[in-house]
Amino acid sequence: MAESVQTIDLRNYAGQVAKAYEHNRAPVSVIVGPTGGGKSQASARRILRVALMQHPSPRDGIRKCKICCVAPTYRQLWDTAIKSYAKVWPISWGKWSGAKGDPADHVFDLMWRFGSGDSEPIHIEVEFRALRDESAEEFVRGREVTGWWIPEMDTLAAEDLLSLTSNRVGRYPEPEDRWDPEEATRRGWRPAWKGVFGDSNAPVHGSWFHDKFYVRRENRDGFYVQPPGLLGDGTTNPEAENLHNLRKIEADYYRKMAADMSDYDIARLLMCRPGWPRLGKPVYMSFADEVHVAKAQLEPERGRKLIIGADAGQTFNSAATFSQLAWSGQRRLLAEISPTVRKMDLQEFGQEIRRIKDTVFPMVDEAEICVDPAAKAGMSHNKAISHAQYLQALTGIAVRLAPTNKPELRIGVIEQRLKRMVGPSQPALLIDPRCSGVIAAYSGGYHYAKTGNVYSPLPDKKSEHSHIADADQYAELLVSGLGLGGGFIPPSAQGHQNGPGVILD
Repeated sequence: MAESVQTIDLRNYAGQVAKAYEHNRAPVSVIVGPTGGGKSQASARRILRVALMQHPSPRDGIRKCKICCVAPTYRQLWDTAIKSYAKVWPISWGKWSGAKGDPADHVFDLMWRFGSGDSEPIHIEVEFRALRDESAEEFVRGREVTGWWIPEMDTLAAEDLLSLTSNRVGRYPEPEDRWDPEEATRRGWRPAWKGVFGDSNAPVHGSWFHDKFYVRRENRDGFYVQPPGLLGDGTTNPEAENLHNLRKIEADYYRKMAADMSDYDIARLLMCRPGWPRLGKPVYMSFADEVHVAKAQLEPERGRKLIIGADAGQTFNSAATFSQLAWSGQRRLLAEISPTVRKMDLQEFGQEIRRIKDTVFPMVDEAEICVDPAAKAGMSHNKAISHAQYLQALTGIAVRLAPTNKPELRIGVIEQRLKRMVGPSQPALLIDPRCSGVIAAYSGGYHYAKTGNVYSPLPDKKSEHSHIADADQYAELLVSGLGLGGGFIPPSAQGHQNGPGVILD
Protein backbone atom coordinates (compact mmCIF):
# COMPACT_ATOMS: atom_id res chain seq x y z
CA MET A 1 0.00 0.00 0.00
CA ALA A 2 1.33 3.45 -0.89
CA GLU A 3 2.58 5.48 2.05
CA SER A 4 1.51 8.96 0.95
CA VAL A 5 -1.90 10.19 2.07
CA GLN A 6 -3.81 12.85 0.13
CA THR A 7 -6.95 14.88 0.83
CA ILE A 8 -9.47 16.18 -1.72
CA ASP A 9 -12.58 18.42 -1.83
CA LEU A 10 -15.36 17.05 -4.03
CA ARG A 11 -18.14 19.55 -3.30
CA ASN A 12 -18.09 20.99 -6.82
CA TYR A 13 -20.90 18.85 -8.25
CA ALA A 14 -21.95 19.22 -11.89
CA GLY A 15 -25.54 19.58 -10.65
CA GLN A 16 -28.21 18.00 -8.50
CA VAL A 17 -28.81 15.05 -10.85
CA ALA A 18 -25.10 14.28 -11.01
CA LYS A 19 -24.93 14.56 -7.22
CA ALA A 20 -27.80 12.10 -6.76
CA TYR A 21 -26.14 9.69 -9.18
CA GLU A 22 -22.81 9.90 -7.36
CA HIS A 23 -24.43 8.97 -4.04
CA ASN A 24 -26.99 6.43 -5.28
CA ARG A 25 -26.77 2.97 -3.71
CA ALA A 26 -28.77 0.98 -6.28
CA PRO A 27 -26.91 -2.08 -7.62
CA VAL A 28 -27.11 -0.62 -11.14
CA SER A 29 -26.70 3.16 -11.39
CA VAL A 30 -26.70 4.99 -14.72
CA ILE A 31 -26.58 8.67 -15.65
CA VAL A 32 -27.68 9.93 -19.07
CA GLY A 33 -26.94 13.48 -20.09
CA PRO A 34 -25.92 15.89 -22.83
CA THR A 35 -22.40 16.42 -24.06
CA GLY A 36 -20.54 18.55 -21.53
CA GLY A 37 -22.92 17.71 -18.68
CA GLY A 38 -20.14 16.35 -16.48
CA LYS A 39 -21.48 12.81 -16.38
CA SER A 40 -18.12 11.10 -17.04
CA GLN A 41 -16.47 13.05 -14.25
CA ALA A 42 -19.44 12.21 -12.03
CA SER A 43 -18.65 8.54 -12.67
CA ALA A 44 -14.99 9.11 -11.78
CA ARG A 45 -16.02 10.93 -8.59
CA ARG A 46 -18.42 8.10 -7.78
CA ILE A 47 -15.42 5.83 -7.22
CA LEU A 48 -14.78 7.66 -3.95
CA ARG A 49 -18.47 7.40 -3.02
CA VAL A 50 -18.21 3.63 -3.54
CA ALA A 51 -15.19 3.53 -1.23
CA LEU A 52 -17.17 5.42 1.41
CA MET A 53 -19.99 2.87 1.06
CA GLN A 54 -17.60 0.15 2.27
CA HIS A 55 -17.09 -0.69 5.94
CA PRO A 56 -13.81 0.15 7.69
CA SER A 57 -11.66 -2.97 7.76
CA PRO A 58 -11.69 -4.78 11.13
CA ARG A 59 -7.93 -5.31 10.61
CA ASP A 60 -6.68 -1.76 10.00
CA GLY A 61 -9.74 0.54 9.88
CA ILE A 62 -9.23 1.37 6.19
CA ARG A 63 -12.17 1.49 3.76
CA LYS A 64 -11.12 -0.33 0.59
CA CYS A 65 -12.57 -0.67 -2.90
CA LYS A 66 -11.49 -1.85 -6.32
CA ILE A 67 -13.24 -0.66 -9.49
CA CYS A 68 -12.74 -2.04 -12.98
CA CYS A 69 -13.48 0.45 -15.75
CA VAL A 70 -14.23 -1.48 -18.94
CA ALA A 71 -14.87 -0.44 -22.55
CA PRO A 72 -14.80 -2.21 -25.93
CA THR A 73 -11.37 -0.79 -26.92
CA TYR A 74 -8.35 0.84 -25.29
CA ARG A 75 -8.70 3.77 -27.65
CA GLN A 76 -12.16 4.45 -26.23
CA LEU A 77 -10.86 4.12 -22.68
CA TRP A 78 -7.98 6.53 -23.18
CA ASP A 79 -9.92 9.06 -25.26
CA THR A 80 -12.90 9.28 -22.92
CA ALA A 81 -12.90 7.58 -19.52
CA ILE A 82 -9.24 8.02 -18.57
CA LYS A 83 -9.23 11.62 -19.78
CA SER A 84 -12.19 12.44 -17.51
CA TYR A 85 -10.79 10.34 -14.67
CA ALA A 86 -7.48 12.23 -14.70
CA LYS A 87 -9.34 15.53 -14.21
CA VAL A 88 -10.71 14.18 -10.94
CA TRP A 89 -7.86 11.95 -9.74
CA PRO A 90 -4.37 13.19 -10.74
CA ILE A 91 -2.36 10.22 -11.95
CA SER A 92 0.61 11.62 -10.01
CA TRP A 93 -1.12 10.42 -6.86
CA GLY A 94 -0.10 7.03 -5.56
CA LYS A 95 1.04 4.61 -8.25
CA TRP A 96 -0.04 4.87 -11.88
CA SER A 97 1.00 2.25 -14.40
CA GLY A 98 0.13 1.97 -18.07
CA ALA A 99 0.61 3.91 -21.29
CA LYS A 100 -1.85 5.03 -23.97
CA GLY A 101 -3.28 2.10 -25.88
CA ASP A 102 -2.52 -0.38 -23.09
CA PRO A 103 -4.12 -1.49 -19.81
CA ALA A 104 -3.73 0.97 -16.95
CA ASP A 105 -3.93 0.77 -13.16
CA HIS A 106 -4.14 3.43 -10.48
CA VAL A 107 -3.62 2.64 -6.80
CA PHE A 108 -3.73 5.42 -4.22
CA ASP A 109 -4.66 6.28 -0.64
CA LEU A 110 -6.30 9.33 0.80
CA MET A 111 -7.75 10.60 4.05
CA TRP A 112 -11.45 11.52 3.92
CA ARG A 113 -12.68 14.17 6.33
CA PHE A 114 -16.35 13.83 7.29
CA GLY A 115 -18.61 16.77 8.10
CA SER A 116 -18.20 15.96 11.80
CA GLY A 117 -14.49 16.67 11.49
CA ASP A 118 -13.51 13.01 11.89
CA SER A 119 -11.18 11.51 9.29
CA GLU A 120 -10.79 7.98 7.95
CA PRO A 121 -8.21 6.42 5.63
CA ILE A 122 -9.35 5.11 2.23
CA HIS A 123 -7.61 2.78 -0.20
CA ILE A 124 -8.69 2.80 -3.86
CA GLU A 125 -7.64 0.63 -6.78
CA VAL A 126 -8.86 1.31 -10.32
CA GLU A 127 -8.26 -0.97 -13.30
CA PHE A 128 -8.80 0.20 -16.88
CA ARG A 129 -9.40 -2.72 -19.23
CA ALA A 130 -10.75 -3.24 -22.76
CA LEU A 131 -12.71 -6.22 -24.05
CA ARG A 132 -10.95 -6.25 -27.41
CA ASP A 133 -11.49 -9.72 -28.90
CA GLU A 134 -12.62 -11.44 -25.71
CA SER A 135 -16.23 -12.33 -25.14
CA ALA A 136 -17.86 -10.58 -22.20
CA GLU A 137 -18.09 -13.89 -20.36
CA GLU A 138 -14.38 -14.61 -20.83
CA PHE A 139 -13.49 -11.09 -19.77
CA VAL A 140 -15.30 -11.01 -16.42
CA ARG A 141 -14.34 -14.53 -15.39
CA GLY A 142 -12.05 -14.54 -12.34
CA ARG A 143 -12.03 -10.77 -11.77
CA GLU A 144 -12.25 -9.77 -8.10
CA VAL A 145 -13.68 -6.26 -7.80
CA THR A 146 -16.06 -4.22 -5.66
CA GLY A 147 -17.85 -2.87 -8.70
CA TRP A 148 -17.64 -1.92 -12.36
CA TRP A 149 -17.65 1.37 -14.23
CA ILE A 150 -18.93 1.14 -17.83
CA PRO A 151 -18.35 4.49 -19.58
CA GLU A 152 -20.44 5.37 -22.64
CA MET A 153 -22.66 2.43 -21.80
CA ASP A 154 -24.99 3.07 -24.74
CA THR A 155 -22.18 2.25 -27.20
CA LEU A 156 -22.00 -1.39 -26.10
CA ALA A 157 -23.26 -3.71 -28.81
CA ALA A 158 -25.31 -5.83 -26.41
CA GLU A 159 -26.54 -6.05 -22.83
CA ASP A 160 -24.41 -9.09 -21.96
CA LEU A 161 -21.52 -7.10 -20.44
CA LEU A 162 -23.86 -5.29 -18.04
CA SER A 163 -25.55 -8.57 -17.14
CA LEU A 164 -22.31 -10.47 -16.57
CA THR A 165 -20.54 -7.72 -14.62
CA SER A 166 -23.58 -7.47 -12.33
CA ASN A 167 -22.88 -11.09 -11.40
CA ARG A 168 -19.21 -10.44 -10.57
CA VAL A 169 -19.40 -7.76 -7.89
CA GLY A 170 -18.60 -7.61 -4.19
CA ARG A 171 -15.49 -9.83 -4.58
CA TYR A 172 -13.27 -7.16 -3.02
CA PRO A 173 -12.17 -6.34 -0.33
CA GLU A 174 -10.90 -9.66 0.96
CA PRO A 175 -12.90 -11.55 3.62
CA GLU A 176 -10.33 -10.54 6.26
CA ASP A 177 -11.30 -6.90 5.64
CA ARG A 178 -15.02 -7.48 6.13
CA TRP A 179 -17.22 -7.52 9.20
CA ASP A 180 -19.71 -10.23 9.97
CA PRO A 181 -23.07 -8.96 8.58
CA GLU A 182 -24.78 -9.25 11.98
CA GLU A 183 -22.02 -7.23 13.65
CA ALA A 184 -22.22 -4.60 10.89
CA THR A 185 -25.97 -4.34 11.49
CA ARG A 186 -25.46 -3.97 15.25
CA ARG A 187 -23.09 -1.09 14.54
CA GLY A 188 -25.83 0.61 12.52
CA TRP A 189 -24.07 0.27 9.17
CA ARG A 190 -25.89 -0.17 5.89
CA PRO A 191 -24.73 -3.10 3.72
CA ALA A 192 -21.50 -2.39 1.83
CA TRP A 193 -22.28 -1.39 -1.76
CA LYS A 194 -21.50 -3.61 -4.71
CA GLY A 195 -22.68 -3.20 -8.28
CA VAL A 196 -22.26 -1.52 -11.65
CA PHE A 197 -22.43 2.13 -12.65
CA GLY A 198 -22.02 3.94 -15.93
CA ASP A 199 -22.66 7.03 -18.01
CA SER A 200 -24.21 7.57 -21.41
CA ASN A 201 -25.53 9.99 -23.96
CA ALA A 202 -29.17 9.58 -24.95
CA PRO A 203 -29.41 6.19 -26.72
CA VAL A 204 -30.71 5.22 -30.14
CA HIS A 205 -34.16 3.66 -30.41
CA GLY A 206 -33.95 -0.07 -30.98
CA SER A 207 -30.73 -0.43 -29.00
CA TRP A 208 -30.57 -2.73 -25.97
CA PHE A 209 -29.91 0.32 -23.78
CA HIS A 210 -33.06 2.09 -24.95
CA ASP A 211 -35.12 -1.08 -24.61
CA LYS A 212 -33.89 -1.79 -21.07
CA PHE A 213 -34.01 1.68 -19.54
CA TYR A 214 -36.62 3.53 -21.63
CA VAL A 215 -39.07 0.85 -22.83
CA ARG A 216 -38.93 -1.86 -20.14
CA ARG A 217 -37.89 0.88 -17.68
CA GLU A 218 -35.77 -1.45 -15.57
CA ASN A 219 -33.47 -0.31 -12.74
CA ARG A 220 -35.29 3.02 -12.55
CA ASP A 221 -34.28 3.52 -8.90
CA GLY A 222 -30.72 4.02 -10.12
CA PHE A 223 -31.46 5.73 -13.45
CA TYR A 224 -30.78 9.45 -13.77
CA VAL A 225 -31.32 11.81 -16.70
CA GLN A 226 -29.74 15.25 -16.63
CA PRO A 227 -31.63 18.29 -17.96
CA PRO A 228 -30.97 18.96 -21.66
CA GLY A 229 -28.22 21.40 -22.55
CA LEU A 230 -30.27 22.96 -25.34
CA LEU A 231 -34.01 23.70 -25.37
CA GLY A 232 -36.40 23.13 -28.25
CA ASP A 233 -36.22 26.79 -29.29
CA GLY A 234 -32.45 26.55 -29.70
CA THR A 235 -31.53 28.44 -26.54
CA THR A 236 -29.30 27.19 -23.74
CA ASN A 237 -31.23 25.55 -20.94
CA PRO A 238 -30.60 27.58 -17.76
CA GLU A 239 -31.24 24.38 -15.76
CA ALA A 240 -28.50 22.42 -17.59
CA GLU A 241 -25.84 20.93 -15.36
CA ASN A 242 -22.16 21.87 -15.36
CA LEU A 243 -22.86 25.29 -16.90
CA HIS A 244 -20.64 26.91 -14.28
CA ASN A 245 -17.69 25.07 -15.82
CA LEU A 246 -18.80 25.19 -19.46
CA ARG A 247 -19.05 29.00 -19.39
CA LYS A 248 -15.31 29.11 -18.75
CA ILE A 249 -14.82 27.35 -22.10
CA GLU A 250 -17.45 29.26 -24.10
CA ALA A 251 -19.91 31.91 -22.88
CA ASP A 252 -22.81 30.23 -24.71
CA TYR A 253 -21.38 26.72 -24.92
CA TYR A 254 -24.39 24.78 -26.20
CA ARG A 255 -25.59 27.28 -28.81
CA LYS A 256 -22.06 27.58 -30.15
CA MET A 257 -21.73 23.79 -30.37
CA ALA A 258 -25.14 23.39 -32.04
CA ALA A 259 -24.16 25.74 -34.87
CA ASP A 260 -21.95 23.04 -36.41
CA MET A 261 -24.12 19.99 -35.68
CA SER A 262 -26.90 18.20 -37.57
CA ASP A 263 -30.46 18.31 -36.24
CA TYR A 264 -30.21 14.63 -35.37
CA ASP A 265 -27.06 15.08 -33.28
CA ILE A 266 -28.44 18.21 -31.63
CA ALA A 267 -31.56 16.32 -30.53
CA ARG A 268 -29.67 13.31 -29.15
CA LEU A 269 -26.42 14.79 -27.85
CA LEU A 270 -27.53 18.25 -26.68
CA MET A 271 -31.28 17.93 -26.06
CA CYS A 272 -30.83 14.49 -24.49
CA ARG A 273 -33.52 12.87 -26.65
CA PRO A 274 -33.29 9.21 -27.64
CA GLY A 275 -32.46 9.19 -31.34
CA TRP A 276 -33.89 7.34 -34.28
CA PRO A 277 -31.24 5.98 -36.63
CA ARG A 278 -31.18 9.27 -38.52
CA LEU A 279 -34.73 8.74 -39.84
CA GLY A 280 -35.66 12.38 -39.52
CA LYS A 281 -36.72 15.09 -37.09
CA PRO A 282 -39.13 14.33 -34.21
CA VAL A 283 -42.51 16.01 -34.63
CA TYR A 284 -42.83 16.83 -30.93
CA MET A 285 -39.71 18.73 -29.99
CA SER A 286 -41.30 19.74 -26.67
CA PHE A 287 -41.66 16.16 -25.44
CA ALA A 288 -39.28 15.16 -22.64
CA ASP A 289 -39.35 11.66 -21.20
CA GLU A 290 -38.27 12.82 -17.74
CA VAL A 291 -41.11 15.40 -17.68
CA HIS A 292 -44.03 13.77 -19.48
CA VAL A 293 -43.65 10.12 -18.42
CA ALA A 294 -44.82 9.30 -14.91
CA LYS A 295 -42.31 7.79 -12.50
CA ALA A 296 -44.87 5.17 -11.43
CA GLN A 297 -47.98 3.59 -12.92
CA LEU A 298 -51.04 5.85 -13.00
CA GLU A 299 -54.42 4.81 -11.65
CA PRO A 300 -57.81 5.67 -13.21
CA GLU A 301 -60.07 8.09 -11.31
CA ARG A 302 -63.66 7.23 -10.52
CA GLY A 303 -66.12 9.77 -11.84
CA ARG A 304 -63.79 11.12 -14.52
CA LYS A 305 -64.85 10.73 -18.15
CA LEU A 306 -62.77 8.33 -20.24
CA ILE A 307 -61.56 9.83 -23.53
CA ILE A 308 -60.54 7.31 -26.18
CA GLY A 309 -58.70 8.59 -29.23
CA ALA A 310 -58.85 6.11 -32.10
CA ASP A 311 -57.21 5.77 -35.48
CA ALA A 312 -59.17 3.01 -37.20
CA GLY A 313 -59.58 2.00 -40.80
CA GLN A 314 -59.27 -0.92 -43.17
CA THR A 315 -55.61 -1.58 -42.34
CA PHE A 316 -54.24 -3.68 -39.49
CA ASN A 317 -52.64 -0.64 -37.85
CA SER A 318 -55.53 0.45 -35.64
CA ALA A 319 -54.43 2.38 -32.57
CA ALA A 320 -56.06 3.97 -29.53
CA THR A 321 -55.17 5.94 -26.41
CA PHE A 322 -57.19 6.05 -23.17
CA SER A 323 -57.09 9.28 -21.16
CA GLN A 324 -58.77 11.09 -18.31
CA LEU A 325 -58.71 14.80 -17.56
CA ALA A 326 -57.77 15.41 -13.91
CA TRP A 327 -59.26 18.23 -11.84
CA SER A 328 -56.02 20.20 -12.35
CA GLY A 329 -56.43 20.14 -16.12
CA GLN A 330 -53.73 17.52 -16.54
CA ARG A 331 -54.53 14.90 -19.18
CA ARG A 332 -53.41 11.50 -17.95
CA LEU A 333 -52.77 8.95 -20.65
CA LEU A 334 -53.41 5.66 -18.88
CA ALA A 335 -53.54 2.91 -21.52
CA GLU A 336 -53.05 2.29 -25.22
CA ILE A 337 -53.58 -0.06 -28.12
CA SER A 338 -50.52 0.14 -30.34
CA PRO A 339 -49.87 -1.56 -33.69
CA THR A 340 -46.20 -1.75 -32.70
CA VAL A 341 -47.29 -4.29 -30.08
CA ARG A 342 -50.17 -6.05 -31.84
CA LYS A 343 -51.83 -5.63 -35.22
CA MET A 344 -55.58 -6.25 -35.51
CA ASP A 345 -58.51 -5.69 -37.84
CA LEU A 346 -61.39 -3.35 -37.01
CA GLN A 347 -63.48 -6.05 -35.32
CA GLU A 348 -60.61 -7.12 -33.06
CA PHE A 349 -59.84 -3.47 -32.42
CA GLY A 350 -63.37 -2.68 -31.28
CA GLN A 351 -63.44 -5.73 -29.04
CA GLU A 352 -60.09 -4.78 -27.50
CA ILE A 353 -61.34 -1.26 -26.74
CA ARG A 354 -64.34 -2.78 -24.96
CA ARG A 355 -62.15 -5.22 -23.05
CA ILE A 356 -59.86 -2.44 -21.80
CA LYS A 357 -62.85 -0.30 -20.85
CA ASP A 358 -64.35 -3.16 -18.81
CA THR A 359 -61.14 -4.41 -17.16
CA VAL A 360 -58.94 -1.34 -16.71
CA PHE A 361 -61.69 1.25 -16.24
CA PRO A 362 -64.60 -0.65 -14.64
CA MET A 363 -65.23 2.23 -12.23
CA VAL A 364 -65.71 4.75 -15.05
CA ASP A 365 -69.31 5.22 -16.21
CA GLU A 366 -68.90 7.82 -18.96
CA ALA A 367 -66.71 7.20 -22.00
CA GLU A 368 -66.43 8.59 -25.50
CA ILE A 369 -64.40 7.72 -28.58
CA CYS A 370 -63.08 10.38 -30.95
CA VAL A 371 -62.03 9.09 -34.37
CA ASP A 372 -60.60 10.22 -37.67
CA PRO A 373 -63.36 12.02 -39.63
CA ALA A 374 -62.59 9.67 -42.52
CA ALA A 375 -64.32 6.97 -40.43
CA LYS A 376 -67.65 8.25 -41.77
CA ALA A 377 -66.88 6.33 -44.97
CA GLY A 378 -68.80 3.12 -45.56
CA MET A 379 -67.38 -0.30 -44.82
CA SER A 380 -65.91 -2.11 -47.82
CA HIS A 381 -68.28 -5.08 -47.37
CA ASN A 382 -71.34 -2.97 -46.49
CA LYS A 383 -71.46 0.64 -47.67
CA ALA A 384 -74.62 1.23 -45.63
CA ILE A 385 -72.60 1.15 -42.40
CA SER A 386 -69.69 3.49 -41.74
CA HIS A 387 -66.48 2.56 -39.93
CA ALA A 388 -67.56 4.85 -37.09
CA GLN A 389 -70.94 3.14 -36.77
CA TYR A 390 -69.34 -0.28 -36.80
CA LEU A 391 -66.87 0.78 -34.10
CA GLN A 392 -69.74 2.09 -31.97
CA ALA A 393 -71.64 -1.18 -32.38
CA LEU A 394 -68.59 -3.23 -31.38
CA THR A 395 -67.75 -1.14 -28.31
CA GLY A 396 -71.12 0.13 -27.11
CA ILE A 397 -69.38 3.46 -26.52
CA ALA A 398 -70.40 6.81 -28.02
CA VAL A 399 -68.32 7.69 -31.08
CA ARG A 400 -67.59 11.23 -32.22
CA LEU A 401 -65.93 12.26 -35.46
CA ALA A 402 -63.04 14.68 -35.06
CA PRO A 403 -63.81 18.05 -36.70
CA THR A 404 -60.60 18.10 -38.72
CA ASN A 405 -57.93 15.88 -40.14
CA LYS A 406 -55.47 18.68 -40.86
CA PRO A 407 -52.07 17.58 -39.50
CA GLU A 408 -50.95 21.08 -38.54
CA LEU A 409 -54.01 21.57 -36.31
CA ARG A 410 -53.78 18.13 -34.73
CA ILE A 411 -50.05 18.49 -34.09
CA GLY A 412 -50.58 21.99 -32.74
CA VAL A 413 -52.97 20.95 -29.96
CA ILE A 414 -50.53 18.29 -28.74
CA GLU A 415 -47.58 20.70 -28.83
CA GLN A 416 -49.55 23.23 -26.80
CA ARG A 417 -50.28 20.63 -24.15
CA LEU A 418 -46.67 19.42 -24.05
CA LYS A 419 -45.44 22.96 -23.43
CA ARG A 420 -47.95 23.72 -20.69
CA MET A 421 -47.66 23.09 -16.96
CA VAL A 422 -50.72 22.89 -14.69
CA GLY A 423 -48.74 23.28 -11.48
CA PRO A 424 -45.22 23.10 -10.07
CA SER A 425 -43.51 20.12 -11.75
CA GLN A 426 -46.93 19.08 -13.11
CA PRO A 427 -47.01 18.81 -16.93
CA ALA A 428 -50.34 19.18 -18.72
CA LEU A 429 -49.76 15.73 -20.25
CA LEU A 430 -48.61 12.81 -18.10
CA ILE A 431 -48.13 9.37 -19.67
CA ASP A 432 -48.22 6.05 -17.85
CA PRO A 433 -44.81 4.34 -18.24
CA ARG A 434 -46.57 1.21 -19.57
CA CYS A 435 -47.65 3.11 -22.71
CA SER A 436 -44.51 2.25 -24.65
CA GLY A 437 -46.12 2.89 -28.03
CA VAL A 438 -47.02 6.50 -27.24
CA ILE A 439 -43.67 7.12 -25.57
CA ALA A 440 -41.79 5.75 -28.59
CA ALA A 441 -43.87 7.84 -30.99
CA TYR A 442 -43.48 11.06 -29.00
CA SER A 443 -39.75 10.44 -28.51
CA GLY A 444 -39.15 10.57 -32.26
CA GLY A 445 -40.78 7.55 -33.88
CA TYR A 446 -43.37 10.03 -35.12
CA HIS A 447 -41.11 12.16 -37.29
CA TYR A 448 -40.61 14.27 -40.38
CA ALA A 449 -38.72 12.15 -42.91
CA LYS A 450 -35.51 13.55 -44.30
CA THR A 451 -34.46 13.35 -47.94
CA GLY A 452 -31.00 14.74 -48.48
CA ASN A 453 -30.97 17.90 -46.39
CA VAL A 454 -34.71 18.56 -46.69
CA TYR A 455 -37.40 17.51 -44.22
CA SER A 456 -40.87 16.55 -45.36
CA PRO A 457 -43.50 19.18 -44.42
CA LEU A 458 -45.74 16.40 -43.05
CA PRO A 459 -45.04 13.53 -40.64
CA ASP A 460 -43.99 10.25 -42.22
CA LYS A 461 -47.20 8.22 -42.64
CA LYS A 462 -45.18 5.11 -43.46
CA SER A 463 -43.89 4.99 -39.90
CA GLU A 464 -45.70 2.46 -37.71
CA HIS A 465 -45.60 5.07 -34.95
CA SER A 466 -47.82 7.51 -36.85
CA HIS A 467 -51.01 5.59 -36.01
CA ILE A 468 -50.77 5.88 -32.22
CA ALA A 469 -49.76 9.54 -32.63
CA ASP A 470 -52.82 10.22 -34.80
CA ALA A 471 -55.08 8.47 -32.29
CA ASP A 472 -53.86 10.63 -29.43
CA GLN A 473 -54.33 13.77 -31.50
CA TYR A 474 -58.03 12.93 -31.84
CA ALA A 475 -58.22 12.44 -28.07
CA GLU A 476 -56.62 15.84 -27.52
CA LEU A 477 -59.02 17.51 -29.95
CA LEU A 478 -61.90 16.24 -27.85
CA VAL A 479 -60.31 17.10 -24.49
CA SER A 480 -59.45 20.61 -25.63
CA GLY A 481 -63.00 21.20 -26.84
CA LEU A 482 -62.08 21.21 -30.51
CA GLY A 483 -63.71 17.84 -31.17
CA LEU A 484 -67.28 19.05 -30.82
CA GLY A 485 -67.84 20.12 -34.39
CA GLY A 486 -67.69 16.73 -36.08
CA GLY A 487 -70.48 14.21 -35.79
CA PHE A 488 -71.80 12.04 -32.98
CA ILE A 489 -73.13 8.48 -32.75
CA PRO A 490 -74.71 7.76 -29.35
CA PRO A 491 -74.36 4.39 -27.61
CA SER A 492 -78.03 3.67 -28.33
CA ALA A 493 -77.40 3.72 -32.08
CA GLN A 494 -76.25 0.08 -32.13
CA GLY A 495 -74.66 0.63 -35.54
CA HIS A 496 -78.04 1.17 -37.23
CA GLN A 497 -78.02 4.85 -38.21
CA ASN A 498 -79.10 5.59 -41.75
CA GLY A 499 -76.11 5.02 -43.98
CA PRO A 500 -72.54 6.13 -43.39
CA GLY A 501 -73.60 9.51 -42.05
CA VAL A 502 -73.76 10.41 -38.37
CA ILE A 503 -76.07 12.30 -36.07
CA LEU A 504 -74.86 15.88 -35.91
CA ASP A 505 -74.87 17.75 -32.59
